[in-house]
Amino acid sequence: VGGLVLIKNVTLSRSEGSLSRQHETPRSQQPPPRSDNKHDAFWLIGLGAVMLLMGGVPYWVTNLPVTLGFPANRALLSFMFGACFLLLGLLDLLPPRVKYFAAVLLISLSAGRQFLWSVEYLRDWNSQKNLFWQMTWRAPGIEPGTIVLMNEELAFNADNSISAPLNWIYAPETRTRQVGYVLLYPTNRLGASLPALEPGLPIRYDFLAASFEGNTTDVLAFYYDPPACLRLLEPDLDPRNRLIPDDSLMRDASALSNTDRILPNGQAVMPAIYGPEPEHGWCYHFQKADLARQMGDWEQIVKLGDAAFGLDDHPNDPLERFVFIEGYAHVGDWDKAIEYSKVSYRVSREYVGPLLCQLWRRIEAETASSPERSEALAEVQQTFACPSP
Repeated sequence: VGGLVLIKNVTLSRSEGSLSRQHETPRSQQPPPRSDNKHDAFWLIGLGAVMLLMGGVPYWVTNLPVTLGFPANRALLSFMFGACFLLLGLLDLLPPRVKYFAAVLLISLSAGRQFLWSVEYLRDWNSQKNLFWQMTWRAPGIEPGTIVLMNEELAFNADNSISAPLNWIYAPETRTRQVGYVLLYPTNRLGASLPALEPGLPIRYDFLAASFEGNTTDVLAFYYDPPACLRLLEPDLDPRNRLIPDDSLMRDASALSNTDRILPNGQAVMPAIYGPEPEHGWCYHFQKADLARQMGDWEQIVKLGDAAFGLDDHPNDPLERFVFIEGYAHVGDWDKAIEYSKVSYRVSREYVGPLLCQLWRRIEAETASSPERSEALAEVQQTFACPSP
């Protein structure tokens, strides 16, 4: 029995020895020293730096802008490969625990920024849809050959891109290389495709796939600054409208705006991609009232005004009340005309006051004389400090 135990112990000891030898890692299979890893990291950094320099050559040679702003930021795509190599090399130089933390942090920040970009694109898309719905409410049809001037409100859409849906909506049956409409941002085109903000200048714009020919006499000037409504600018009011930023050039463009280009009985066709039609809130009533003013339908303006001011909504631009002020004045409801004038005046006495004075001069010229009108005009002149005509 003792011999068997001895033999068994020797066998076990030999087995344990062989197992321990099997688990020993040969010297040749051990991980390389830290210096070898650093050597690879330096190669990645160097290669990334070279690729970054090479990625910018096409833009520097052709003098094209490379910035973080849209749309010039698309040029940064050629730098991405080199940036990834460089970043990977820098991460590999860090201690293991710091390296993993830095990688998780970078991935988290990248995912968060991508989410914010997606929200910005969604907002811009919704803004574009609202733009065209409001435009069709205000202008059911537009004469072919019209130039639409607008401020740069849509962040991710150039003016030549927006010209495509403009033609799609107002001339869906066009099958020729000659398109009927063009939308231009004066800040981008003035001095080039748009020679000057003056009437009587021929315009030709080449889209490569199609072309447009028109004249600066045939212009509709819109100002868009959500959440305020899209507004067709008026030549007798908006050149003095300091609520419109001077650098947008839309105050100058407003002098060209010609409502005769609008066809009140037109049938613009909204593509399905822009559906469904938004709820008929304040901006719908404002656009329809402005269209009714163009046709001199003051009773319709009053009807729309009564409905609009009863909504759980409100104007975001004091000039959106002007069409209703004018409508109430034309039907003889001077109390409401003065009431809404005072509400707009309180927004900015310095900016809105002179515009109200100009509006009431127009009302005075277009309405019949009466004691009530004389009393209202006197109150307006005193309240808004209007200069004597």
